Amino acid sequence: MKLTVATLVLLVGLSSRTEAQPLPTESEVRAALQQQWSRYVRAAKTKDADGLVAIWTPGMRLLSDPGGAEDISSSAQYRDLAAAAFRTLTVVSLTIDPDEVTVLSPSTALELGSWSEEFTLQGQEKAVKIFGAYMGLWQRQSDGSWLLDRFIRNRHDFANSLLEEPLSRRR
Repeated sequence: MKLTVATLVLLVGLSSRTEAQPLPTESEVRAALQQQWSRYVRAAKTKDADGLVAIWTPGMRLLSDPGGAEDISSSAQYRDLAAAAFRTLTVVSLTIDPDEVTVLSPSTALELGSWSEEFTLQGQEKAVKIFGAYMGLWQRQSDGSWLLDRFIRNRHDFANSLLEEPLSRRR
């Protein structure tokens, strides 16, 4: 994925305040974000809605891809939606693969990557497999932790048909 100025502007208006902190290295930020994603995956697999929102800022925004669900504009809203989903959905696997981490300021980092998920729905034996790409904007907190503030992902709904039937047999 190529990062453009227009993409950044569309994702979020960055603050122009002067930062007194030193700029963290990409490897430091990448390690911190990976810890957060590990927490998120663990929470998803154990149906822990509070654990899911623990990596988000309170005023977070999860932006839907075109044709997707409505945007989520607070961690409380996200927690409620996740708790409702966990009543009928079980995450079998969830993989977050960061491709690129760009440190924009001492307190802001942009992450681009891909994701895949497999889950089952109550009453259905066959797992659903989906995948896509994402862009996340992380904010460093006063305690040094990094929280996800803005996030957009695209989802490929046709994943099941592509994964189950080789392209050579589809022609």
